[in-house]
Amino acid sequence: MITTIDATRWVNRQQLSIPLQMLLKEQVRHADVLIVNKTDILRPDEQAKLSFELQTINSEARTIFTTFSNVRIEDIHLLSKRMRNEHERMNIERLRIQTYVHTFASPIDLDVFEHWVRQLPDTIYRMKGFLRFTHTSGVYSFQYAYGTPLYMKEEMNVPLHFVIIGEQLDKQKLKQQLDDMQKGEG
Repeated sequence: MITTIDATRWVNRQQLSIPLQMLLKEQVRHADVLIVNKTDILRPDEQAKLSFELQTINSEARTIFTTFSNVRIEDIHLLSKRMRNEHERMNIERLRIQTYVHTFASPIDLDVFEHWVRQLPDTIYRMKGFLRFTHTSGVYSFQYAYGTPLYMKEEMNVPLHFVIIGEQLDKQKLKQQLDDMQKGEG
């Protein structure tokens, strides 16, 4: 698992919401490789502090410091096949993590969507994607972690892909619920 970290965002993470701070730490905690970008902007003491903080959270991860995200592919493929297989087996057997990807063909009602989000089981850990709502024009990026939704207006027109990550997902039920929202049946 590879996690990319914006060094300046990490240094200033206290300005982010608590759920986003927790999400950042979780992503660091579970990574095999940490790519820390924009390190040229930091002073040497800030780089050292950042490195110490990351190693405190995840001492097993390989950390690569970059500028302009320049990374050699050989540096990313550091994990042996045995380590990758063990990591994958752990995720499948112990965590039972699954993903479901849905593509919306049309706008959905924001109130219906928010009601659906509030009814989700605790086994859904993360959602992200792009949505279009009936009450407004444009596309919104949507992030959900630790029970907290975050919407941000997008300036680009992107495909309306939506990813759900959790344990033992009932993918057919999720598909039906999301399809019903598009039909106005939510």
